[in-house]
Amino acid sequence: VLSAAKAGFQADGVELNPWLVLYSKLQSYRLRFNNRTQFYRQDLWKFNLQPYPNVVIFGVEEMMPELQTKLSRELCDEACVIACRFPLPSWKPDFILGSGVDTVWVYFKNK
Repeated sequence: VLSAAKAGFQADGVELNPWLVLYSKLQSYRLRFNNRTQFYRQDLWKFNLQPYPNVVIFGVEEMMPELQTKLSRELCDEACVIACRFPLPSWKPDFILGSGVDTVWVYFKNK
């Protein structure tokens, strides 16, 4: 979220852990990005992704199949998804960058 804000984007974060939400908010204020960031303490599975054309996810391997279903259902056809650490199980990535734990998979939903 902070990297996206630094690049000039409006960026929102969704996290269930209250301490991580607080830390993120404090960092946003410290870096003076608070006018471009918003953090939600909410369950990702209950959070509506429909308004978002771009999604970056830091997930665990076990959640990726269910997340893929959620993304397919909620995102617009032109959406871009960046998955960090673990790929979506059956989407074909348009780009793969990095290696090991630093690997990211970039997907354009309907390319």
